[in-house]
Amino acid sequence: MSEVAPTRSIARRVLLHPLPWTAACFAAALPLLGSEHDFWGFLLALLSGWLGAHTAVRVLVPLRPAWLSVTLHALLGALLGVLLFGLVSAAEWRDALPAALLPGLLVLQFAAAPAAGWVWLTLIGRVTGAVRDGASRREAALTEPAWARDADGWGLELRAVPLRRSTFLAIGVGLGALAAVVVGGFLLVFDDLAQRMSPLVMILVLGWTVGLPAYLVLRAVARSRTVAISLRVDGERMRVLRSEEGVPVLATPMFDAALAELRGLRWSARSAPTRIELLRDGDSSTVLLIGMAKRPKDESPVLPPLPRQLLRALESAGLPEKASKRPRDEELVLERRR
Repeated sequence: MSEVAPTRSIARRVLLHPLPWTAACFAAALPLLGSEHDFWGFLLALLSGWLGAHTAVRVLVPLRPAWLSVTLHALLGALLGVLLFGLVSAAEWRDALPAALLPGLLVLQFAAAPAAGWVWLTLIGRVTGAVRDGASRREAALTEPAWARDADGWGLELRAVPLRRSTFLAIGVGLGALAAVVVGGFLLVFDDLAQRMSPLVMILVLGWTVGLPAYLVLRAVARSRTVAISLRVDGERMRVLRSEEGVPVLATPMFDAALAELRGLRWSARSAPTRIELLRDGDSSTVLLIGMAKRPKDESPVLPPLPRQLLRALESAGLPEKASKRPRDEELVLERRR
């Protein structure tokens, strides 16, 4: 019995491994293609290509170091792409091949497409997964700003780009107008090229050539205007003060209003652009951009949620929560009923 068990284990591993099934499907497809069972030969050829690619990926993924595994994976994808291109254009030199090789060439043509597709899909999955895992690790290592509670109320230390709300809205309108001018100008000047491009390709081209430089300029301006602030809320007032090394500077506040004067509060904790909008009547509404501000590398560009006691205090001051299409942990809108 002790000798039978290892034999069964080896047989089971062989039967579950995709390599022998790759060879079996490829061999079975050879006599079927070109016969009355041509459809089944076509399916077996496709299956053999996928099983062959699956075999290769099973060998590549466990390789260490990881950079070598990914490099070989990409090289295999490139080789399969070249092979697929050569097989598609094989009509030019097919007549020069011996007749005995033509069935195998035909099966290989059908098998190469799913093989290349599976190799590239798994490679894309590995790369995007690595990027996502790396971003998750970096995000987990970042420290998020936190509320502090004292006898006077609540305090929050942040780095932000302060703007008047009218300026913030004007920038948004300007960016929309710029996008319309760029797209319209491209369609007028490069009419022939635009007609041959799909909308997605056009967006990608304009995004890289115009949108990215514009964003980099806007980010550089925003980072140069970054200031450290201290947001203070007590039972009656909300103030935004400049801060130096975590200590509020008791000079003229950047924003100072009684809670009863506030017309609304938008707390965009994780939705772009990450910001705080403090609204009141007149031209004294303020926007604090958080996501575009310059900050230490270990600080997260998000806002902490409003504490429950603070929410109740704001609601008692006449600022109830307004229904929003976005989840509450992404954006919270408080608005005074008229």
